[in-house]
Amino acid sequence: MLPFLSSIVLLAGLDVVVIDPGHGGRQPGAVAPDGTQEKGICLAVSLRLARLLKEKTKARVLLTRRSDRTLSLQQRAEMANRLKAQVFVSIHANSSTRPTARGVETYFLSSRATDRRARLLAARENFELIESKDESQTDDVIQAILTDADKGAMLEASSRLAHLVQHRLIGRVGGEDRSVRQAPFAVLVRAGSAAILVELGFVSHPEERKQLLDPKHQEALAEAMADAIIAYGAGETPKSP
Repeated sequence: MLPFLSSIVLLAGLDVVVIDPGHGGRQPGAVAPDGTQEKGICLAVSLRLARLLKEKTKARVLLTRRSDRTLSLQQRAEMANRLKAQVFVSIHANSSTRPTARGVETYFLSSRATDRRARLLAARENFELIESKDESQTDDVIQAILTDADKGAMLEASSRLAHLVQHRLIGRVGGEDRSVRQAPFAVLVRAGSAAILVELGFVSHPEERKQLLDPKHQEALAEAMADAIIAYGAGETPKSP
């Protein structure tokens, strides 16, 4: 890490970063066959990411939760909005009924999902919001959420951050590159100028689950994301594929 990057972060206006450990409390998130819960992995990696950003920058770094507590999607997004965060990163771990599914993918907000798989993932993450609604009303609920989203500068900034994070993660930890994708994640609405959701791997994949529980791998994931956030603050543009 170049020693002058922390000052560049401030010069670029990146002075508030909010990190959102997915799920928590009554919401375990994805649960692996061996009982491993997504929420614990999300918190462990998020705490590491926050520590690294505090060490390497002068930005104000906050977490939506620091313990195993329940938060609504609205509470998470509104915290970033209230603090006027320039970056909002929601940390998650994936799951699939296909035991071979694995890899890292990064999302930013869109009213249209990249594909059916992205839409199903968004629906699963948005379940807290739509669980009291009839399934046929899901599209209406999502469209209502998106009416508050800035579809211009916010989405452009989010796309840039998402590509930087995805590139750094694959470069640092390897594995299958499931690319940058778009989906209507409720947690990303009202989250400032750059808001992304990162799926760090699959708890349903035995090998990846072991990695996600390994403190060394968690640190590597956090280092890659910290590097990407600092690069974003410095104005770096993602390289073309």
